[in-house]
Amino acid sequence: MNSKTTFDTTDTCLGHVDTLSVAPPYTVASLKSRIVKAEGVVDREIQLYKNTNGEALMKDADPVSFLAETFPGCLAADPLALVYGPKKLDQESTMTKRIRAKVEYSE
Repeated sequence: MNSKTTFDTTDTCLGHVDTLSVAPPYTVASLKSRIVKAEGVVDREIQLYKNTNGEALMKDADPVSFLAETFPGCLAADPLALVYGPKKLDQESTMTKRIRAKVEYSE
């Protein structure tokens, strides 16, 4: 997928977010929330990995220190990987009965 926050024309899958735009608390969940907002991903389950191999899944409660000298994804050569699934079906419908309608139109 192409990133909406791409900064490298030779690798359009590689995006970035400003770490100052991530809201506290500085956890994987808040980082995921910021990335989802920047990329416009809605109604999907997402997972964030420490590397592009997909071997190290980051847990939502894990802390992320953006004030450290290095942190996961701080280098373009070592990006995080965001994986998302298909759109979620709307499970929270407020309708209790199906509605059927017939419409006829004539001029």
